[in-house]
Amino acid sequence: MNKKLKNAAIVFLGDFSYDARCINMALSLMKENYQVSIIHSQLNAKPLDPIFKKIKFFHLNIQPKKIVTYFSFYKKVKFILQKNNFDILIAGDLYSLANICKYKNKSHLIYDCREIYFELSAHQKHPIKKYISYLYENYFLQFIDTVFVTAESDLSLLQSTYNKHNHLKWYTLYNFPYSFDNKHNINLHKKLNIPKQYKLLLYQGVIQKHRGIGALIEIINCSSSLCAIIIGDGAALDQYKKIVSDKNLNDKIYFLGKIPYLQMLSYTASCDIGWLIIKPKGISNKFALPNKLFEYTLAGLPVISTKLPNMYPIIERNNFGICVNENNLKEQIQAVHNIIDNYKKYNHLADLTAKQYIWNVQHKQFIKAL
Repeated sequence: MNKKLKNAAIVFLGDFSYDARCINMALSLMKENYQVSIIHSQLNAKPLDPIFKKIKFFHLNIQPKKIVTYFSFYKKVKFILQKNNFDILIAGDLYSLANICKYKNKSHLIYDCREIYFELSAHQKHPIKKYISYLYENYFLQFIDTVFVTAESDLSLLQSTYNKHNHLKWYTLYNFPYSFDNKHNINLHKKLNIPKQYKLLLYQGVIQKHRGIGALIEIINCSSSLCAIIIGDGAALDQYKKIVSDKNLNDKIYFLGKIPYLQMLSYTASCDIGWLIIKPKGISNKFALPNKLFEYTLAGLPVISTKLPNMYPIIERNNFGICVNENNLKEQIQAVHNIIDNYKKYNHLADLTAKQYIWNVQHKQFIKAL
């Protein structure tokens, strides 16, 4: 590591408090005594965890107005970067990529490519958007020094797609959670007045289509001993809330909204089973290896998952839960009851995850790339 590179900034079009990858990178940088700055969008100022007290924050109030959002964010970030000097600039997503490229040869430029953006499921019916995403990413990669990806499958596909950019250094940084040694126990049964005998199925993450939330609702609807906890926000939130209301399930399915990342595992640990149904709509979904898999197991929750190529081997090899067909509701219901009836089989989850699947095991890899 170059000891002169001690001043790093992460640029992210989103709220840092809720983003696992940005938080993990920031904590790693702090651990190595970097001066860390976070440039992010935050609609409502809120108290930050004391662990971040040494970080300098630039809170940008960006209103969600589709294309206007991106131009507003770009303009405000540009002003900040002009007034400050950073040895390392990390674009925390595709939407921050354009912001840092002007500073090539002044800073080490890193792009955290956390999705295969031109293959998002949202682009399947919009080939023009898909092509624009590809053109945008391809153009700005010429200015970047280093790219992070979240799985070996992504690495292979993106290196092949952008093979003309042979100057790039590529690193795989998995979506592993930070250790949660200081989590506080939260009793959701007591907090939400749920009878103790009810088992809690948990979905946490972005609330959107193709994430099995509809199937989760149906499972709760046909059960007399299960409740669902849904943590997060997203475009499909209102749609699913309406379905729950129409089915009179408000006393069995609870939407808790977004919870800051460093507090979330306390809620996770209060549940019984992690819901990880992802339909392979688009290559980005097909290659998914999300945070929530490892967050569930770190909290001791066995998972019910689909047989996607990056998740299936890890779940099967480590006995992390049961993989099912994403379209077979009967099979999913059987999996829920199988896990409940054999729950002691999963007592190893938290310890195993803490040894093999937390951010600390790739901390040195991250620092080496700077």
